Amino acid sequence: MNQKHNLDTLTRHDYQRYAKHLILPEIQLIGQRRLQTAKILFIGAGGLASATLLYLVSSGLNNIGIVDDDIIELSNLHRQIIYNETNIGSYKVDVAKKQLMKMNSTSNITIYKCKLDSNNAEDLIKLYDIVVDSTDNFQARYILSKVCKQLHKAHIYGAIGSFAGQISVFNYQGGLSYNEMYLPDKKQSTQRCSEEGVIPVLPGFIGIMQATEIIKIITGTGEVLHEKMLAYNALQTSFKVLRLHPIKQQSEHIEIYDRRLETEKKQDIEIIEICQLYDYLNNNDLSICLIDIRSDYEYQLSHLQNALSIPLSSICEENIISLISVIAIQKHVIIYCNSIVRTHVASNLLRKQNIMHSILNMA
Repeated sequence: MNQKHNLDTLTRHDYQRYAKHLILPEIQLIGQRRLQTAKILFIGAGGLASATLLYLVSSGLNNIGIVDDDIIELSNLHRQIIYNETNIGSYKVDVAKKQLMKMNSTSNITIYKCKLDSNNAEDLIKLYDIVVDSTDNFQARYILSKVCKQLHKAHIYGAIGSFAGQISVFNYQGGLSYNEMYLPDKKQSTQRCSEEGVIPVLPGFIGIMQATEIIKIITGTGEVLHEKMLAYNALQTSFKVLRLHPIKQQSEHIEIYDRRLETEKKQDIEIIEICQLYDYLNNNDLSICLIDIRSDYEYQLSHLQNALSIPLSSICEENIISLISVIAIQKHVIIYCNSIVRTHVASNLLRKQNIMHSILNMA
């Protein structure tokens, strides 16, 4: 963030309010002015944003935009701590702005009562320095990532589910973007992350960590969590820092996968779409076994509920094949992975062993 900062604009009120910042060698006067002049855009105003917004505004970040068109519901209150019972039925952005202005009357909060989409993303994001990913919509996240890459904006990523959360900084100083880590999943474009349960402290915890990365980037201090992902498991009280590597997204790979899927359809391998999976899971007469063939660390980051972890690297072992064979007798086996190549390889291995199975289409 190459901006010129006029230290004389710190008021007596600023010196009193941010005294604990100003005595930190890593922040001092210049760091506080950077915080006050930085422009931060939030995509989503739910659980993650609730914590991140509160701490950033209290830290003196005055220029904030919030994009969200949701209405506050009773079910939001157990994790979205910026709202209360009197706010039910109101727009989240309206209430968030009101609450934040009470915390810091010098704040400049701009609200956008809309969803982020391909039509408005560039116009919104170009106005800000850093974009905070607080969305629970996969399609919005891919659009966000694409535009941040185009406009060279840092993307502060956070995601939660059940008892686990993860955080990373994408597109920092030309580094990896979110879309370089995950293939776009068109079938999940309408699925919401919030459909999975979550303990209320988790979004607060991950949101605070997002706020910390933002402060580090703006003040130019510390080691930014880019090209790495921090994974937190509340049940195990464990932290893991994972090195990230890009996947290949060339169009020919997708075309090859499409051809393979067509071949598998002809060979009586059922290709299941996300919407079909929900129907299957809600069918009490159908017993399903979801098998996640990704690596152990990918599974730990996030996985479909009740999915069994059998990494592709071990799927050809005799005891594993025997286990899947027994399961397939009793249940409808469905394998899934976000890698088009691994899915095809796993399906071939199972087919050679005459194990009946279906493939969840994640492409």
